[in-house]
Amino acid sequence: MKIYSLISVIALSSVFYSCESEIDDKIVNLENPASVSVSVTGIDPEYGWRGDQFNVVGENFGGATSFFKVYIGKNETEVLSCSDKQVKVVVPEDATSGKVYVEFMGDTISSSFFYKVMGQPSVEAMFPLFGEDEDTKCWTMPGNEITLMGEMLGGTKDDVSLRFNKSATDAEITSWSENEIKVKVPADAQSGAITLKIGSQEVNIPYELLLVNPLTIESVTPEEGYAGCEVQIIGKGFGDASTLEGTKVWFGEKAGTVKDVKDETITVLAPQNLSEGEYAIKVLTPFEEKTSELKYTVNPDPTELTAKGVEEGSGYLGNIITVTGNNLPESVEDIIVNVGGIDTEVIEKTENGFKVRIPAEATTGKGNLLFKYAGRKFTIDTGFEVKAAPIVNKYDVITVSGETFTIGGTNLDELKENLIIKFNGTAIGSPNINESEITFTVPTTDEYQESVEVELSYGENLIEPIKFNVAVIPATSGNNDITSCVLKNAGPTFENEGGNARYWEKNSKFYGNSLITVENGSTYLSMIGNGSNNYDGALYQNTMLPKGDYTVTITVAGDDNAVVDAGGRDGVVFGIMDGHDIEFPALTDQGSPWYFSDKTNVLAEMNITEGNNSVPNEHAVTFSLIEAKEVKIGFATMLNPNNYLYISQIKIERTN
Repeated sequence: MKIYSLISVIALSSVFYSCESEIDDKIVNLENPASVSVSVTGIDPEYGWRGDQFNVVGENFGGATSFFKVYIGKNETEVLSCSDKQVKVVVPEDATSGKVYVEFMGDTISSSFFYKVMGQPSVEAMFPLFGEDEDTKCWTMPGNEITLMGEMLGGTKDDVSLRFNKSATDAEITSWSENEIKVKVPADAQSGAITLKIGSQEVNIPYELLLVNPLTIESVTPEEGYAGCEVQIIGKGFGDASTLEGTKVWFGEKAGTVKDVKDETITVLAPQNLSEGEYAIKVLTPFEEKTSELKYTVNPDPTELTAKGVEEGSGYLGNIITVTGNNLPESVEDIIVNVGGIDTEVIEKTENGFKVRIPAEATTGKGNLLFKYAGRKFTIDTGFEVKAAPIVNKYDVITVSGETFTIGGTNLDELKENLIIKFNGTAIGSPNINESEITFTVPTTDEYQESVEVELSYGENLIEPIKFNVAVIPATSGNNDITSCVLKNAGPTFENEGGNARYWEKNSKFYGNSLITVENGSTYLSMIGNGSNNYDGALYQNTMLPKGDYTVTITVAGDDNAVVDAGGRDGVVFGIMDGHDIEFPALTDQGSPWYFSDKTNVLAEMNITEGNNSVPNEHAVTFSLIEAKEVKIGFATMLNPNNYLYISQIKIERTN
């Protein structure tokens, strides 16, 4: 059952309501679609006798009595009439005082409105209570007392019986009067409803019981730090945000500032005026108090802090600086350094400090350099200077011998007089450099090189060299076929590895083996159908393509259409996706032969199941790349049983 708070938003679309199928959010429809609020704003009057009438007042009730049920506690009323702003009900003959609940179209709208049934036993308040609105509950622990307050709670103690959820026996009443009952929560009680009887009359109780775990303190994190630091007390039975005001943590004789409470964690700020030394931890919740044997150790604040990059007091973007000082934290995992207005983590602990890399996004110029630890901030240098330096954020991941290689970034013209570029160990002369781009001609090579190091160095002890690796294709003049450089096992003969085509990956929906050997001994890439459980299969390789114009040719060696059309879904689409992590989109044939339903990251696509009534048959697609890219190349499948397609060769030609 879904419970709404006092104002409940429900989607409506007719003066007459009809429930849709049950989904996570129940929807109510009207002829004029609009989103309106169903709200309960009051009850009138707020008291009466059994058999009396009262009104539930609100907005957008809809006007049909069949939509509504109204309860006083557990007692269902009789609904007499309903308008858009008011529901009139009769107090039932078995009712006692209680909170009013409205059930609208099967969903419950809770309220804080209390109807007092005159002349009947009434529980109107309880202690202890925590939470707000419908989340308010009577929190306690087994063995503790709770208090019920009201009127006409029996003529004697013997008139009263009270039982907690799942408890086998009535609870022990430790104190009784006509207006107040105190009762001890038994060990076998569980969270939930409380049943109270005065004589034979069951009396509504406005709040449920919520039992908390016995208070335990298991650890203190960190175990040592500074005065004023944020400390977490780990254990059980602490409560939650609603019990925060009643939760206290002492460090020795001094109280910390509690910031957050969860059942297993208290977050507290250690007092700012703690001196160096060890402090026992004591926790007080609204339910229990406990002093732990665990201690928090206060260390003296850090002193003599300095920071140095190439020189003391400054550092370059993207480069490492070293912070040193006295009394720094033993563990650097929780240290956050703010440099140039950007937070960053420590990358290495040193003997008397730590190292941190200045973020590429940091603001250049002089400013505060500080570190944060467990809620405390410590200034390292009020005038630390962040200097501009080259930042590389892109480059050609694959390139072609003799063509232009491009490096992109920011501040690339900084320190250019010191720049030496090496490509596979060979120094590059006269590169073109501006603020956002460096270009030069790729040295000549006669063979494909899968991993070539590119290094940008700026002189010894100035800034760190920038290094990355790229692939290099030999010059394609006179031979445009680059397949062997960018695809493995692409035909016309396919290598077998455990019944599958070597180097070709399959997604979880691809059915069967990806390689087949036919009667004449030829081996092909194989795609076969198995129905809906294997729709949207994929067979692919992750690779890279240099910028340029392309023609990709796929040779189909076998297709069920060339023998007998098996019918049903029969789609295979060749595709090139923009990125290794990009999945092939779902296939559709709505309005045309099979194609990708979402073209957001599609660089090229081609249906290869059309026109294969005679095989072998070639299909070709052309496309262009304005920059080198990591790509996913392969086939997406949508095949019913008995449908199949075999590929004998994939050829990738770079025409420009």
